[in-house]
Amino acid sequence: MLLPVEILLPIICSVTSAPRTSMCSCVLPKSARSQVQLFMPNADVVFAGTVTEIKWKVAPLDSTRLDSRMMFRLAVMVPSETWKGAVPDTVIVWTPDNVGVCGFEFEEGQRYLVFATRRDSLSVRSGLCTGTQALAGASAYLKVLGRGAIVGRRESGDRRP
Repeated sequence: MLLPVEILLPIICSVTSAPRTSMCSCVLPKSARSQVQLFMPNADVVFAGTVTEIKWKVAPLDSTRLDSRMMFRLAVMVPSETWKGAVPDTVIVWTPDNVGVCGFEFEEGQRYLVFATRRDSLSVRSGLCTGTQALAGASAYLKVLGRGAIVGRRESGDRRP
């Protein structure tokens, strides 16, 4: 059955003019402690790091829906500190390239606190509703997390800052 344009046009206009964040909604407890307690059990890794490069890739949404493909933003990161799980010297964080479907807008050169699930040995998945955030605004979470373990060493043997 075909719908008349008078019905479809308002629907199409309302969807295309909606803010990008309208489809993603995260319901979180009020306190940072409660939020961290919510995010930690769901994360395989929790780390702080700097984005060194952004890439994009079209891939299946997940391994169970190979026919459902979407654009992903891949943030190549160098971890500096970790609170949960082992991370390699360079880790690739996959996130949908649209905040409307809960993708996180990583930016090259910026530092982040990342809560993520493992994708494979070198990459993880994260998004808006995982606890991931800019490190500059993460002081309440960092206070709850406490001191993390320093990741890697420089060639001189000094620990990373």
